[in-house]
Amino acid sequence: MKWQKITLTATLGTLLVFGGVASTHAQSQPIGKDRAAAIAQERMNGAIPLEIEFDRARGQDAYEVGFANGTDVYVGKRTGTVLKVERDDADRSDRRVARVAAQTPDRIGFSQAASTAQQAAGGARVTEVELELEDGRLMYEVDLAGDTYVYVWAVSGEVYEVEYDDW
Repeated sequence: MKWQKITLTATLGTLLVFGGVASTHAQSQPIGKDRAAAIAQERMNGAIPLEIEFDRARGQDAYEVGFANGTDVYVGKRTGTVLKVERDDADRSDRRVARVAAQTPDRIGFSQAASTAQQAAGGARVTEVELELEDGRLMYEVDLAGDTYVYVWAVSGEVYEVEYDDW
């Protein structure tokens, strides 16, 4: 009976320790571009996010999510909390992109556009993903390390062009 208690106590202790490690590890994983965009979109009362890039805010790694009205919402990369909100001057072309995006709910997300671009460009690190208009159609411009730009159609998810900026 005594050995059963010791074994049970040791087993429970091990589970608690490994459960705590797993929980801590899960919290250290990035929340992802689409989740960050959704958090920022909720903060902006449903406005359509037009771009997302990596940045820092309040000493933390963050996703900077940009909107047509010139507002940037910084979302903690690991916590998912809104770290700060900044407002700049709005751009008329961004408003047009936001209107078209609102009328195109079947577009792919930021993460899928980034993944497609990485595959097309050999796996380079994504630095920014921006939704824009090209000939009246929605397109993601994905900036990658090494001055590489991949353009991905927002509805079909197909690569339009890979551009290498070699000075």
